[in-house]
Amino acid sequence: MKSILMVLIVIGLVFNYFHSAKGSHLYGGSIPPPAPLEDNNKDKSKIFLQKIFDDLFVRYNSEDKTQWNAFLVGVNTIEELNDKVDNIPYSLLNDFGDRWNTPQDLIAFNHGDCIDYTVAKYFALQQMGYSEHRLRILAVSMPDDTVSGLSYHAILVIDGVEVLDNRYGTIRSMKEAMSEYTVEYSVNKESAIIN
Repeated sequence: MKSILMVLIVIGLVFNYFHSAKGSHLYGGSIPPPAPLEDNNKDKSKIFLQKIFDDLFVRYNSEDKTQWNAFLVGVNTIEELNDKVDNIPYSLLNDFGDRWNTPQDLIAFNHGDCIDYTVAKYFALQQMGYSEHRLRILAVSMPDDTVSGLSYHAILVIDGVEVLDNRYGTIRSMKEAMSEYTVEYSVNKESAIIN
């Protein structure tokens, strides 16, 4: 059942990506981009996921950061960043359809979902001096009562040990988070890993 669901998700994402007006119709909701399928599809899924991330970087670097930088004034620690971003109202409503929003979008719309929070924290930590290899965005699954039996969520991991997760008010250990979640994929600017 999970394999069929994942295949349908990937087909829908690929269709949305290639048939959007600007080619940037990317994930922004509660269903993750390419998740584990079959071994022969992992390379294609990695390429697609890396394309999503590359497009995010292009948009982030081309958009005005005035509001975003103002938002970060006074944020000096990981805890302050986590609290400030998590206090933006949560909403599954995505103003740009199925794409990952930049931090500038999150501030402009004053609402976001788990991937929006995670992306904002990722870019903020880079501005705070964290290097690319220290940060990874993880798409995780967890049991729930839906038809598939799973729901999906995005978290940010620092150095493979600290987890920033909008579902919790504190920074958690990777060990604690993984007692609840299963990693489906992870990505940063350097690489995508499909589990």
